[in-house]
Amino acid sequence: KGAIYGVDMNQARATTILPKNIGGGIGTKALAGCTGILGCAELPDGSVFAYVSHFDPLVDAMNRSGGDPRYTISGDSPSEAALTTFLYDARQKGAERIRVVATYDANAVHHPHYGRTRERGYYDWHFLDQIQNTLRQADEGVQWVEKPYEAGSDLSLVVEHTAQGNVITFGGETVDFKTISTDS
Repeated sequence: KGAIYGVDMNQARATTILPKNIGGGIGTKALAGCTGILGCAELPDGSVFAYVSHFDPLVDAMNRSGGDPRYTISGDSPSEAALTTFLYDARQKGAERIRVVATYDANAVHHPHYGRTRERGYYDWHFLDQIQNTLRQADEGVQWVEKPYEAGSDLSLVVEHTAQGNVITFGGETVDFKTISTDS
């Protein structure tokens, strides 16, 4: 039986799960206001390339403009940078089917810089704008869903390789990609 590899706060990690590694996976817990992104790419040899990132909003926001210039850095948010790296690596490994779940504090959409910074340079966008843009521009083989949630919830985000396939759960509930479009 395989192991579930844990990803701590303010980290991103990727792993390859071999077909025989039933029960293997990767995940994070305690998403209590943090941004969590999980990617699951099925490879031609039957293995799974999976990644999880878990960043608190302060770390993601530190890379955004609009704040005190002594404390903000212009550039990719860590969540978006990890997502972009995963999508690139999955394609390099030959993945044809890629699924992504992006979770974040539902209040992020009320941040004064969300949405309005898109008129400025990309590196000055709010971190959620960057994540959403990356997902919307992903190619056809990528299915994705956003799962905003109420801060304070103690939620997990996990992919587990089972005999029936790869199961992605958020907050203990299976994410059903059959009922979503590729452009949520």
